[in-house]
Amino acid sequence: MGKSLFGGVAKRFFLSALLTLSLLAPSCAIIRPVTHIYEEVGPAVYRLETGGGHCSSFHLGNGLVATAGHCVEGGDLIVHVGSRLKVKNPKVLVDDDQNDLAILLVPEVAAYPAAQLGSPPAIGTRLITIGFPGYWHTKTLDIGYVLGLGDYEGVPVVFGSGNVFPGESGGPVLDEQGWVVGVVSRISPRGMVFEGGAHLHRDVSIFISA
Repeated sequence: MGKSLFGGVAKRFFLSALLTLSLLAPSCAIIRPVTHIYEEVGPAVYRLETGGGHCSSFHLGNGLVATAGHCVEGGDLIVHVGSRLKVKNPKVLVDDDQNDLAILLVPEVAAYPAAQLGSPPAIGTRLITIGFPGYWHTKTLDIGYVLGLGDYEGVPVVFGSGNVFPGESGGPVLDEQGWVVGVVSRISPRGMVFEGGAHLHRDVSIFISA
């Protein structure tokens, strides 16, 4: 418990990507228009059928596709890449139940657009999620803000506002520059008690932190 998105068994799959990002990252933060972020990252977000339902997922590059760990439990998997390509039963490289993180190997998308990994955001900054809510094949986005940073059952997380619905689990959480800062995990519909005793009586989205 207490591992980050890049901790434990998943770490080796991210090291080369993180090295690349450290070389390419801009020297100053720029708040980008949401439409630009969606146009850039949206093509890297895929619908993931899970047998009894569906989740969201996103391409990290080199055919590695990230999603939430609970999305790969039980039933056959089908990765829907747009409307034309369906990849059945991709190999599950990582199933990290403690951190609710899974990594799939989908060689068919190795050359496709990929999301870029970033660092945990600061409290109060804007968050953007992209995923597939409901039972439609429609990709949507939502905008919220970082409400708090901490842990959920021992796992580092970002607590955020904004609407996250069933089906969006496993989708990327993006910062104001369009970098991935987490993975959609779950929602707490009865609010959240933060360190120090502050209690928010509203829905709080819970994202596994990068």
